[in-house]
Amino acid sequence: MAEPTYAYWRAHGSVWHPAQPIAQFASALWPLHGEVGTIGNQAHLTANPPEDHCPFSHTGWPIPNIYPYVCAIDYSGPKWVLTRNWWLYNAFLGFMPWAKYINTGEGMEYTHADGFTHGHKNSDLGHVHMSIRSDWTHKSIGDFHVTAPHLTFGDEGNPVRVAQRLCHTTVDGIFGPATQAAVKNMQRQHGLSQTGLVDDATWLAILPKY
Repeated sequence: MAEPTYAYWRAHGSVWHPAQPIAQFASALWPLHGEVGTIGNQAHLTANPPEDHCPFSHTGWPIPNIYPYVCAIDYSGPKWVLTRNWWLYNAFLGFMPWAKYINTGEGMEYTHADGFTHGHKNSDLGHVHMSIRSDWTHKSIGDFHVTAPHLTFGDEGNPVRVAQRLCHTTVDGIFGPATQAAVKNMQRQHGLSQTGLVDDATWLAILPKY
């Protein structure tokens, strides 16, 4: 069956579903409490043509948004600042190839086009907002951690590499003695208890502020 046209979609209720990365992000964020919203609001859906993150939107990038997917998410739960800083630093490192842009919730927006390194003014406040590429609707985010995970001695993987970069130690993805010592040093510098564990407070201290 051919993909429905815009006219067919409108005539049959403008039904939509979250793109796969958005569904994965939402599933991981819901247990953290607070508001999680995929962006298919009525004003966007009923615009002609539909706006922003909705199916058939002309503002999708790098192609018009694909039926029937909505391509953005908001999160305003208690960890939204930590989550925002985690997203942006990972995007800056190239670990979020699906991201089109991220709004900080504090008046700035960072985009894929500028490598997530130069902020632009934006009016969103009080929540982190992410829009994904319109050519990533069917693709998975794989084993990406949607929020900053707690790390301890013996852990391995990409989040460990991120922590190692931020703690200025060898980046090998293995949380060994050198990484633990570097974490304790950063905790001391920031006035935190020197546990050697990368918890929420440690991430907030070492991640860049946006």
